[in-house]
Amino acid sequence: MSLMARCTLTSAIDKLIHSLCLESFPCGRGSWRKPTLRGSEDWHDGESTGAQLEESDNLHDLLQSPLSPWHEEASWSPQALVLRELAVKAPEKFNADLIYSSLTTLRIVDRGVSVIDEGLLMFSCLEELILTVNNITEVPLKNLPKTLKVLELYGNQISSLKILNTDLPPHLLHLGLGNNGLGSPEDLQYFTANLWPQLMSLDLSWSGYTEQYALVDALSRLPRLQSLVLEGNPLTLTTLYPGFTLDSLVHLLYLDGNQFKLKEEILVRCGLSPTNTAAEYHRWVYSGPLQDRYGRPAVHDQDVAAARKANHNRNHRLGHHG
Repeated sequence: MSLMARCTLTSAIDKLIHSLCLESFPCGRGSWRKPTLRGSEDWHDGESTGAQLEESDNLHDLLQSPLSPWHEEASWSPQALVLRELAVKAPEKFNADLIYSSLTTLRIVDRGVSVIDEGLLMFSCLEELILTVNNITEVPLKNLPKTLKVLELYGNQISSLKILNTDLPPHLLHLGLGNNGLGSPEDLQYFTANLWPQLMSLDLSWSGYTEQYALVDALSRLPRLQSLVLEGNPLTLTTLYPGFTLDSLVHLLYLDGNQFKLKEEILVRCGLSPTNTAAEYHRWVYSGPLQDRYGRPAVHDQDVAAARKANHNRNHRLGHHG
């Protein structure tokens, strides 16, 4: 990729911020707004200019009304619309530092970003960074804010986990690496508690991992891992999947977007012993789509029914092979 074609992350963010028109009507401190205090430095009565002055509430309504030409969705950040409202209600408080510190979530999707540059550090309160479907090959960790909790890199061009071997954000809870060029056995050495002590959710979907035993053994070193996505990897085609993965990763609650239960009362209500030596009785059963990757599941009657059905199927297979 030539230097001319390289697109930095902050340049993409700056374009989105500029699209908010924070200094243009109806935002900002323009001649269209009626000052709240006569005698203030920006006070004018409109008679000398012939302009119709607008109250702050009227300007705010122009942002909120779905029929207004100034209405914006701004799906790239939940805080974007809050900034527009602030630019109407209190434009005197507005400056670049306020913008950077207000944005805690950024969704920069399919923007051709290839470089995560050091300008990202200006976003001092950033917690969620979604960079799905871009052209990123490297992740310079020194350019990631230490406040980051969610880093989603699905659909980029990352070919090795070596780029993530030092100085990950200390509070990182989710790391999304699906649909990249991963799959090398050398990657496994980087799954350690020292590097990822807080990680609760990991997406390695649609990668090239083939050795289930080696990968699961490596992932077992992550002490807080509760959600894992491996779908699309060759190892998921084996007969041991997903049973071996669930039995080996004792804290796992979600696998491939499906919720599993770690509740002894389900076994008891199904007539099974929680101390059964058969490994397949120590893990549960799909009970519904993932709703909250960090939340713990509740026990419902349908879980019991699903466990009974899974137990029947497992006994049938054991009897058939016996």
